[in-house]
Amino acid sequence: KLQKEARKVKTVLSANQDTYAQVESLHEDKDFRVKINRQDMEALFADMFPRFQAPFLDAINSAGISKPEIEQVVLFGGGTRIPKIQEQILKATEQKELHKYINTDEAAALGSAFMAASSSSVFRTKQIRLRDANQFPFFVSFNKLVLNEEGEVTEEKLVNKELYYRNNALPQKKAMTYTKFTDDFHFNVSYGNMEHLSEKQISEFGSCL
Repeated sequence: KLQKEARKVKTVLSANQDTYAQVESLHEDKDFRVKINRQDMEALFADMFPRFQAPFLDAINSAGISKPEIEQVVLFGGGTRIPKIQEQILKATEQKELHKYINTDEAAALGSAFMAASSSSVFRTKQIRLRDANQFPFFVSFNKLVLNEEGEVTEEKLVNKELYYRNNALPQKKAMTYTKFTDDFHFNVSYGNMEHLSEKQISEFGSCL
């Protein structure tokens, strides 16, 4: 009940300065009712708002463009209605204004419809290019066999090969050929260089690195 009411309050405060949060029979048949304003809510989440700049900065860096090259920023997703989040988006992208000409809740459906129309031979639309990219590099490691002139194994060397680099376009098929193995062998697949992540983000990968 509290989560449902919290989502409702968030939506209402996106367009209004204050509202009431109300939950009937919250505990021991007692109703809950409290007035909350936008300023109080923003104060509760003051330490979290700067985090919303990170995804935009990452996207800009991954795309290899500068902020002045951004023509427009179109809001996507219901959460972008929150004025404080819009403020962080403006700071991250250095835009003068945000484009709000489409319903943020319907943006995904609208984009899907245009993408489908662009891929169809029935409709005539401008070409829409959508590129999916791998965010984390993947390495394959195995022991390479060193053979002598008689074809006998004299040494094993550990080899690490980058299979997918960061921002590698997806989907993409890659193949690795092993010619010196005649029996079953082992190889490991792991994440590669994660310098673009913070220490906290890296810790979430655990033993996968």
